[in-house]
Amino acid sequence: MNDDILNGAIRVLTAYGPIKFTTTRVAQAAGISVGSLYQYYSNKESLLFALHQREMRQEWVAIEKMLTDSRLTPYARVAAMTEMFFQGESEESPSLRGLVEDAQAHFRDSREYRQLRREADSRIGSMLAAAIPGTRTESELEFLADVFSTVIENVGKAVALRSLTREEVSRWSRAVTDMLCGYAGIAVTTATSTGPADPATALPARAVRAVRG
Repeated sequence: MNDDILNGAIRVLTAYGPIKFTTTRVAQAAGISVGSLYQYYSNKESLLFALHQREMRQEWVAIEKMLTDSRLTPYARVAAMTEMFFQGESEESPSLRGLVEDAQAHFRDSREYRQLRREADSRIGSMLAAAIPGTRTESELEFLADVFSTVIENVGKAVALRSLTREEVSRWSRAVTDMLCGYAGIAVTTATSTGPADPATALPARAVRAVRG
């Protein structure tokens, strides 16, 4: 039933937009009573958070492929990951972005959010461990992974508020990639193991954004 509720929520967002997004409409779209919906989600904020969480997990499937693609240099992997996040944030409608931000703020201290963040940092940390010259302690790698995810997330969200073109967003993405890789000691090169490559061409099909407006 949970999938029915989340899929119903997507249909409501598509049909009515985020302003008219209500649990009553979601229950109707899912073919259940409001009381049944409340057994899973106590309010629309928790429902939006669940949608956002599912979306993030879908995106991390694609990002993990980038981070473990041996054909790409470490720099190209970071560039692809950053570009994907920046473009995704910028494509989200402003009104929906506000709702998602409110939901995130409400549940930022939840066990689910912390677990999702740990999983993301762990994947980034594993890539950094193999990419950075020399030996780093576990705590150093954890800190670096936290720096990467925090900077990419927060700068990406800030850039999205500016309503820039895709080219302008990509310029920001490249700048952040260069800054992070320079800080971590990762060589700034887009070369792959088989020759030069633009990291944008290495992007897999972008994961469907479940809560796009």
